[in-house]
Amino acid sequence: MERDRRPAFKLLLSCPGGLSVSQVSVIFDESYDRIPHPDTDLENSIAEIWDQRLKHNSSLYNGKKFRYAGHIWHGEIVASDQVPHACLLLGLTDYRYMIGAFYGDMEFK
Repeated sequence: MERDRRPAFKLLLSCPGGLSVSQVSVIFDESYDRIPHPDTDLENSIAEIWDQRLKHNSSLYNGKKFRYAGHIWHGEIVASDQVPHACLLLGLTDYRYMIGAFYGDMEFK
């Protein structure tokens, strides 16, 4: 079996020199929250997967978590007094959905 050669993550924004606190902002809005899928069977399968995982690991618990919806990068320097700025777009989701949606088809170990 050939290993999947895709990286384990995707770099969404690169700032090799880093950013100061004043160069980062967040827009936290419900418009970026998780939207339930219109397919109720899919939504129900996420709940079933979560329930199965709970049976195998009783220390799991559901809780709110941030959902990354994107970013706005202001890196174009037009005037000498301008500095780069990153604005993160965040909403809410929950751990149950993340586990059910992203890890649902993986074997329990």
